[in-house]
Amino acid sequence: MAKIKITAALIKEPPSIPAGSRKLRITDTEIRGFTAEFWRSGTAVFWLKYTDQDSRTREVKIGRSDDISVEQARRKAKDFAVRSR
Repeated sequence: MAKIKITAALIKEPPSIPAGSRKLRITDTEIRGFTAEFWRSGTAVFWLKYTDQDSRTREVKIGRSDDISVEQARRKAKDFAVRSR
């Protein structure tokens, strides 16, 4: 999983998906656990991976890039990260 800042430009011009893979996940450098998942269809999906109060790793889908902007996804990720502490 690559680690770079997830931006609107990245969503518009997504990286190529490696041969033999169905999707590519990129983790954001600024918000811990914030991830963009790129599919061959051209769709990107935003996720937040976090550790719950019982020390279990969880992942919540924030939304698809067709429905939500990168900035909206970042705000939701930050809000959820604060609430899950």
